[in-house]
Amino acid sequence: MNLLKLITLLIISPSVGWKDINKYTIPNNILLAKLFYPSLALLSISVFIPFLFGYISLNLQDVVISAMLNFIKYFISLFFRNRLHSLKN
Repeated sequence: MNLLKLITLLIISPSVGWKDINKYTIPNNILLAKLFYPSLALLSISVFIPFLFGYISLNLQDVVISAMLNFIKYFISLFFRNRLHSLKN
């Protein structure tokens, strides 16, 4: 399993990426450490970079709220993924 290929597939075509993930029996702790947490870090950075370089005219409070909402959405998606995975097995 090539991690870069998998991340690229998840970004470009999520359904194909998740099908590839489901082909392998990847333990949850590896999936979290190698895929979920790095993508969460990229998400956090991508929210703050436009603010830091002045590309958006929001104040810091709005940027932090946006980052928190994205963070919450990611964890909700993780919860549902684990729930569906446990129902499948």
